Amino acid sequence: MPLGGYGLTCFILDVNGEKKPNKFGRDVFAFVLTDDGLVTPFGSRAVISKWCRDTGCGNSGNEQCIQNCTNTYVWDAGSNSCTESGNGFGCAGRIIEKGWKMDY
Repeated sequence: MPLGGYGLTCFILDVNGEKKPNKFGRDVFAFVLTDDGLVTPFGSRAVISKWCRDTGCGNSGNEQCIQNCTNTYVWDAGSNSCTESGNGFGCAGRIIEKGWKMDY
């Protein structure tokens, strides 16, 4: 699926197939295929920040726009976060940035 309308490809990986719980952050994780061919975890602050700079926000040079964009997609903030209030979409980024630990 396109990410944020900017043409990046996002794909979902269910690590145990049809077995339960089939929940983001537990056995389902999101990744992004970047325009340079790299597969990166959705929610990674470094990856998302670069993506925000390279999209419409970056073209405007508006730092507040870049910060708002970043905070929307990273694992520790916004609706896609890997927190109690988030939907878990960004948990792949959290796991990798936290040393491959599911400490949530």
